[in-house]
Amino acid sequence: MNKVQLVLCILGVLASVVTAQLGGRNPRFGTCLCVTGSSVNVRDNAGLNSRVIGSINRGQCYKYTGLKLTRDGYSWYTIDYNGRRGWVAGNYLIESAASRCQSGGGRPGCGRVDYRGYRVSDSQVRAKLVQIADLFCNRLWVTSGDRPNGRPGSHHYVGRAADFWIDGQSNNGGAMFDRIRRSGIMNTDYQVIWHGSRTCTGGEHIHIGRYTDGRRTCWVHEGTRPGNRCQYRCM
Repeated sequence: MNKVQLVLCILGVLASVVTAQLGGRNPRFGTCLCVTGSSVNVRDNAGLNSRVIGSINRGQCYKYTGLKLTRDGYSWYTIDYNGRRGWVAGNYLIESAASRCQSGGGRPGCGRVDYRGYRVSDSQVRAKLVQIADLFCNRLWVTSGDRPNGRPGSHHYVGRAADFWIDGQSNNGGAMFDRIRRSGIMNTDYQVIWHGSRTCTGGEHIHIGRYTDGRRTCWVHEGTRPGNRCQYRCM
């Protein structure tokens, strides 16, 4: 074995040790854990037979919430999964800097915006879609954009809006909305709406529309319960 092969071998061993370390020990509560695999299942309890509640991908980071169990040959760890408890196999997690979790867990370039043929004219709205996709480190698919034949004066009508959803967030609109709000990337000049399952707009989605006067962002729940269907009050 030459020196190059020896160095590569040592680095490979060290990398495997770092990855495996988490699977055998219990880190401190609040430790930032980052995902090393693709389409890693998040479950409602420890074990391979537990219900899958979501999917996470390489580069996404979450805070450890202090519970660890060994089951089905894996060490399982609890994470704060968009405001709820989720269990993930430790084989796919490594510790990372606390700042990775404080910034929302994403990293530039890890997400992707799929416009699916919809036009979103406003460059600032398009830039926000990229930021949101990177926040979730996943595919953001646009469900509506410019509507030149829509309601006059609306954000869609003037070309400064987009409706979207994020892969892996089925039935999780509230958690998506809350995570975007907590991230701080939409604090000014926007209207952000979670159109829930009771929406009068045709289906559950997240909407962002850009103002142009620098006002504080208006956060809205619409159609999330019977009492707020077709209601657009800022929180």
